[in-house]
Amino acid sequence: MFPNLHQLRSLNTRQRLLEAALELLAQRGDLGVSLQEVAREAGMTTGAVQHHFASVAGLRSEVLSRLVQSLGEAEGFWPDPTWPLARRAGHFVGGAWREVFGRPRFGTAWAAFLGARAHKPTRAHVVQRLAPILVGMAEQLLRSFPELAARADGRTRAEFVLAALRGMGLAAPFCPPGFFDPHLELLGDYLVTSCQQPAPAPRAPARAGAARSRARPTPRKRRSARASAARSRRERAWRRCAASRGA
Repeated sequence: MFPNLHQLRSLNTRQRLLEAALELLAQRGDLGVSLQEVAREAGMTTGAVQHHFASVAGLRSEVLSRLVQSLGEAEGFWPDPTWPLARRAGHFVGGAWREVFGRPRFGTAWAAFLGARAHKPTRAHVVQRLAPILVGMAEQLLRSFPELAARADGRTRAEFVLAALRGMGLAAPFCPPGFFDPHLELLGDYLVTSCQQPAPAPRAPARAGAARSRARPTPRKRRSARASAARSRRERAWRRCAASRGA
């Protein structure tokens, strides 16, 4: 069923208010905005804001949901798993940086997420919405790089690649343009190397007795052993001497 004109206008108004709140968030770096400030930014009345969002908390949750959603919407950077490995790595790292992690909206989103840590209900809302996206990105990365998925530690390495991109994205607003270009190239090399190298076989735990037998004695233990041997020799010599006298 298609929405009627009134519903379309309501959706459009709500979208304008959310965009205004996001703009204020980008300018200020936190979610401490009032309904009056959002109304002024959107060119509307406070009553119009309250019609769509009964409280600042409701507006904050909706803004955070939109930010989380924006992180999961970009899809053009996932490579075809049949491409050559180096091409896939370059396509993914470069595309993910351009479309998600290197964009100003990414820094805005994570500034909002980090700012919500002190408010437990808001933090729980962010975690609930964000966790499936982070898990989904790791799974998609493994589908694009089946060589990585074949490793026992493949998922850990995939999550490390994504964590590195997130970290660079958080630091990007404080760095000059192009600062992370060599780091991105290095990350692509790491992805290629991880797909080419077999996972190391786990080592069997050494037996305690074998470990002790292989351990080299310390200088103190060597001196003690020599003194003990000398004492044993003296005792044997004394016994031989006593035996010969008795004879």
